[in-house]
Amino acid sequence: MSATTIFNETIPARFNDSDDRETMLEIGAVFQINITGDENGSWYLDLKDGACAAGQHDDPDCTITMDGGDFVNLYADSNLGMSLFTEGKIDVDNPMLALQLMQIMG
Repeated sequence: MSATTIFNETIPARFNDSDDRETMLEIGAVFQINITGDENGSWYLDLKDGACAAGQHDDPDCTITMDGGDFVNLYADSNLGMSLFTEGKIDVDNPMLALQLMQIMG
């Protein structure tokens, strides 16, 4: 699986699942996720309106920047989040919101 697949297929499919959608919308925040490395790209995850799209959001509540491979591993195992953060592999401007996002990933 790749970061592109996660953003373009997996997350949008989760918005179509009523249980996942409800859980995701409870967070009610917009996340800007910038992927570096081989899968360089930017996506935003709007957990206010239930959208996931490529590009930059005008006013995200939390911005996360990380390597694509680390993102794929984190999506597969959200327990890796804290170790990636403490190792400096995730740059995040709102750690509390990022923790909420990690709870629903994977």
